[in-house]
Amino acid sequence: MDVLQPDSKCPRTSAVLDDNTEPDYFGKLHDDLLIEILDKLPMEVAMDTSLLSKSWKDLWKHKRNVELGQKWVQNCDFNDRNDNRIKWRRRYPLVDMPNWVYSPCSSLVKLILISLQLNTLPPLHFKALRELYLEHVKLTKDSVEKITSNCPSLGLLSLSNCNPTTGLNINVAANSSLLHLVVNEEFTDVRNATELCIRAPNVKTIEFASALPRKSYRMDGTLACSEAIFRLDKMHHRPQAIRIFSSGLKGYYAKNFLGLLRKLATAKVLTVSSWCIQVLSMEVYNFRKPLTFEASHLILETGLCRWEFQGIAYMLLGCYKLENLTIVMGDPAHLNAICQVRNPGVQFDNILQQLETIEFKYYSATYQTWDGDDFNESLFFAVSDFGRLLAWNLKTYADNLKKVVFSTRQKHFASDQFRSIEALSTFKKLYQCHLPCVYRNPTDRCHPALIGVNFHLRNGSDRCKLSTFGMMLCAMGSCSSFVLEFSLDYRQRV
Repeated sequence: MDVLQPDSKCPRTSAVLDDNTEPDYFGKLHDDLLIEILDKLPMEVAMDTSLLSKSWKDLWKHKRNVELGQKWVQNCDFNDRNDNRIKWRRRYPLVDMPNWVYSPCSSLVKLILISLQLNTLPPLHFKALRELYLEHVKLTKDSVEKITSNCPSLGLLSLSNCNPTTGLNINVAANSSLLHLVVNEEFTDVRNATELCIRAPNVKTIEFASALPRKSYRMDGTLACSEAIFRLDKMHHRPQAIRIFSSGLKGYYAKNFLGLLRKLATAKVLTVSSWCIQVLSMEVYNFRKPLTFEASHLILETGLCRWEFQGIAYMLLGCYKLENLTIVMGDPAHLNAICQVRNPGVQFDNILQQLETIEFKYYSATYQTWDGDDFNESLFFAVSDFGRLLAWNLKTYADNLKKVVFSTRQKHFASDQFRSIEALSTFKKLYQCHLPCVYRNPTDRCHPALIGVNFHLRNGSDRCKLSTFGMMLCAMGSCSSFVLEFSLDYRQRV
């Protein structure tokens, strides 16, 4: 049987073939559009497109988002905590990438490297690189300095569980344009006997995420940081993190957080999460006065539970320049109950005098929507007594308040003042009603005579007198022989 052999001189497509096939729309697209398509594909798939035709051969090299690494899934027995630690700690050998991967690339703007070893890192020259994510990457002492020095457009550097078995040095080059540094570490990956050192003179935002598992954290040199973020939402996954004041390595966690907070106290924007707030509550119970913060914008990610009210008071009393307050309401972190320490009162002057804007964000609330301006503050705080108590304090002490915003997942409501916050008498079963009252004996309640008293203040000096007078009443505890000569609603605004 004769087999028809194609003529080598014939064109690739015949008239018959053209009639039976669909037009090549991709072939008519501009290279910029094709690169946009490749950016949305995994790296392996993007490289496979080089086999389609000559026009696709080198397009994948211009891909702007590159992720190099390996993904895996482990079957873990969550019933045994010790076995869980061992199984989740990744023991896979790190990969040495060939030098061509780090060759100069003019179009790369985002790079993700996972489970790599950069012991012999060549000079990087990614002129357009803006975001670099390193996860489970082994770095040398000068790796970060080389990266930040040779990538002039780098604005974000994220380090997730890097150098999990050894110390980590984050030395940002002095000539770097890096704006945002993220340190994301977890107990399941990083050994707690290691140390971390940061030198970032020009970085504007420093963020600590997940946990602080290492033995010590140190920040050297001067800082120009204007925003500090402590989003430590995984500090409760191991009992060592819960019993933070125990002996040995277990006692370092609170110490490390407080040391970093003290170093970053000059930041203008400050974010603290639920676990951090509860650690600050322990500082209150141990009669340690709050640090002096320079923050004009404070973001509290809180569950508004009993152990958090004191920590919130700690931050509000320490932020004497506070202008904007954002409260993100969610689930509280898990922390063991703490021992109560008896201590005398302390006076605070000029509480929240510069606070102008307050925003409550409660995305998991049952009260998600309302009709028009018919917003009900009581329903918004229906499941949180300490949320209502905090709102009462903000209404009481923030005389210069100009805007209050309540946000849910569905709607937002803005007003120039609180509307329907209950009187103080509704909180008579709660301890420490006033912000300054947290610095006194926790077993004493606010004096009953204080409820129903109103002071119409004319200037700041009168406020100082009120603070002193209020602390005197609180210090009296349950004294029954003290009688007030006047009776009005306690600072109820008209």
